[in-house]
Amino acid sequence: MKRFLLIFLMAFIFTPIFSQKKALLTDFKFIVNDTQEFPNFFDDEDLTAVILKNGINLIQESLDIDTIKMHQAKEIEYRFTPPYRENLKYVNRESFDYYISLITSAGVNTSRDGIKTYVIHSKVKVETENDTVFINRSKAIFTLTYDRSRLYDEAVITKSDFQNLYIELLENTFAKENSSLSTEFNKPAISVYNGFMNKAEKVVIRQSEKLASKQLVSEKDSILSKLLNIKSKPMSIAGTVRIQDFADVLKFNKEFVLKNNETKERLKIKGNYEETTDYETKIRYIKSTKLQVQNRSINYNLEFFPDRETSWVYTLEWDVNDIEKYELSANCYTNFVEIFSNGGLIAIIQLPSSGFKLQTIQNKEFVFYYRANLTETTKNDVNYLFAFFMIANQFMAEVSQIRRI
Repeated sequence: MKRFLLIFLMAFIFTPIFSQKKALLTDFKFIVNDTQEFPNFFDDEDLTAVILKNGINLIQESLDIDTIKMHQAKEIEYRFTPPYRENLKYVNRESFDYYISLITSAGVNTSRDGIKTYVIHSKVKVETENDTVFINRSKAIFTLTYDRSRLYDEAVITKSDFQNLYIELLENTFAKENSSLSTEFNKPAISVYNGFMNKAEKVVIRQSEKLASKQLVSEKDSILSKLLNIKSKPMSIAGTVRIQDFADVLKFNKEFVLKNNETKERLKIKGNYEETTDYETKIRYIKSTKLQVQNRSINYNLEFFPDRETSWVYTLEWDVNDIEKYELSANCYTNFVEIFSNGGLIAIIQLPSSGFKLQTIQNKEFVFYYRANLTETTKNDVNYLFAFFMIANQFMAEVSQIRRI
């Protein structure tokens, strides 16, 4: 009798344990197509822990289970663009009751006016050894607001906003009905250059426009000085040329004249763009993007790099000679430009906007932050390089517009 009672008690005690459902979380991934807009926030251990805990709790509540094991080496895996391996398709299905994949991906939709709308898609899939028992999708859509007086970070969202949005998106993903979120965020300001800017020489430069010319005027200590004047000629299109029935070549050229009102120097600038489209695959290749700068004594070739839509120039390189080398770096997601000399940061220029929208703003105002104690010659070079940048962007904006027709 005692032996029978002991067996009964043991069975009573251990039966709930043996009957517990177990799940394997095979995938918990966040996939991006731009690491600047959506950096790896999961490098932050606290943020990762909070999001992971919420994800685990949602799984437990939805499936009524207590035990969840992780398959990935990292709690939440940050990936740059597909293709990616979904572990759910390859795991050995013997030891668990449920196998769960939770994948989110972030992207952006850009309107013809350059307005960006960001979207994060989320998908959860729950499978048993032989069947799919739950699958659902959700998405979060958001736009950005800007304060034009600030410099913006490359990331489109702060860590705290990202964490809150991600958790809310997961909650929607585990809901029985498909749903989407829609919200708006303030674009995060950048703080990394505060030290540089606090010590820098600050000059406001305004741009006034006429039909075929632009004038850059500086304002320092309430004194206005005409700096540079840019005149442009009509675009020249070489047309499409078929090369031996395997490629189409399209060429654009445009001439500018840049006058320095202080030194009276005149520069003739020719923008050159050439692209090739493979006749069979229809794949387009950008072959040549450069500015040719000439006057009586100098001849420079500046190389620049537009984005895939050819509507925004993000890098411009200028080798003045074997020693002096300048590089301008602009990001289409932020409103500032960096200028380097031989690897060192010498100027930051704040734009009224960025990317495609920069072309549409009238009476633009730029804030120049020159590194302290720069020579007048170097500051003049910075002004020239920025004018070249504006010329390259105007040229590519016209190229982009004509290519759409």
